Parts: sequence; structure tokens; C-alpha cells
Amino acid sequence: MDEREELNNVMIYRDNDTRDKEIRVYDTGTVFQSATYTDEDSRYELVFEYMKQFNRAFEVNPEAKTVMLFGGAGYAYPKYVISHYPDVSIDVVEIDPQAYQTACQFFYFDQLIKDYDLDNNHRFRNIIRDARDYIYRADRKYDIIIDDAFVDVEPVYSLQTIESFRQIKSLLTGKGQLVINLSGFRRIDQTYYLLDVLKTLQETFANVIVLKAFFYKYTRTGNYVIIASDKPIPLENTVRYNTDTAGIITAANIGTLQQKFDLFLNK
Repeated sequence: MDEREELNNVMIYRDNDTRDKEIRVYDTGTVFQSATYTDEDSRYELVFEYMKQFNRAFEVNPEAKTVMLFGGAGYAYPKYVISHYPDVSIDVVEIDPQAYQTACQFFYFDQLIKDYDLDNNHRFRNIIRDARDYIYRADRKYDIIIDDAFVDVEPVYSLQTIESFRQIKSLLTGKGQLVINLSGFRRIDQTYYLLDVLKTLQETFANVIVLKAFFYKYTRTGNYVIIASDKPIPLENTVRYNTDTAGIITAANIGTLQQKFDLFLNK
């Protein structure tokens, strides 16, 4: 595929990453939902830095064997998990059936299926369903649950209520971790939303940490990856925060939101 292709308002085309390495991107017009390297040796590697932060959950629990991901998009992270963690299985809960078809047609997931014989083992399940509904119908427990579900640029808010967090917690194994990707922070209300999510998680889990992803050239703003667990999370390079002092950020003193937010988090 050399030209731009449009599928139901989704644009798919080639570009280059920050190292000038060729990638194929999944562009909804306001945000890049996914990307893949096009050269054969790198197709199962991760382009986006925030997805690399998902792997920190395996640092916390190297024995993790089961993963559930909310939000498939280009299925970049499932490709990585299947190809890099041979003993791990992953269930993807994606509401849009076109996402999986697109991943197979343009993002090499069809190749992954053949390379890892996914039609004949139990390492991958694609579940076409609303994630908020599925957490009440799930038929197994997971070592890692990752919330990367978005509607355009907005997170799926119904997955980030205290009721949903409690239900997700019931699906985790003893050492289980919930991982959440929050991105953007172009507006002050998005900054407050991050702090609200942290407060709600602290009411549900004993330990909550924040990781900051590298700024990617397409987003212009960073991603914050949250890990929550009832077990200790012994990771370095985490972001310090205090949800009790969120009021120091106001519309009057915000200046450049991202810079102020970085200061607030004691980067």
C-alpha cells in the first residue's frame, strides 16, 4: 500500500517515525490510534512509547500469563505480547469489528496469526463487545488488564468509575495489575480528569503509580500510564503526584498547560 486509503473515516498511510524509520499509521483525523513498522524485521515492535510503558507491568510480575486489553485499534500491543512473551495469552475487547479487519489487512496481524499458529492455540481471543459490558461477563481472571479504550480523543469514561474499577479488580488474580493509558491534556478539564481517576483508583487499590511516556511527534502532548494493584509496585522513574492539591492548577495560572502540569507533578 503506497497511497492513502480511507476506511469509514479512518485514514491509513505511510509515514516516518522520529528516527526516520518507515511506519504505517491508523489516523482517525484527530488522533493516531495505532502504528506499525513496515519492514519485515520490525513489524511486531512497538512504535508508541506509551505502549512500551505497558510492559512495566511485566517487570512487576514476570510470572504474568494472562492479559486483557480494552481497545484494539491496529492491534499493535497484542502483536507485541504474542511475539515477545511466548507463555502469555491476550484477550482483546474491541467494540468495532472493523478494527480487527483493518489490523489484519494493513497492520500485519494476519501474518502474526500464521507465524504463531493462533488459529490452533489459545493465546489470542478477539472479543467484539463493549468493554464496560464485558467486564460483567468475563469468564476468566487476568494477571494484567489494560485500559486503552478511546472514543476519538476521549477515554471511555464508563470504564473509569469506581463501580467499574471494583468490577475490574474482581477479575484480577492475586498479583493482578490494572494499567490505564490517559493521553492529551490539551485542556484544563483533562488535567483534572487525570487527578480524579487517581483519586478513584486510590479508593479501590492499595497502590497506584503514574508513568510518563515520551512525547511522540504526532500527539504534541504526552501520555500518562497508570498502574494500580493491591500488591506493591516496585518501579523506578515514576511520577510523583498529590491529588489533594489539584486546586493549584487554575485557568488563570495555567500558561502552557503541559509545562504547568509537568511542574505540578514534580517532574
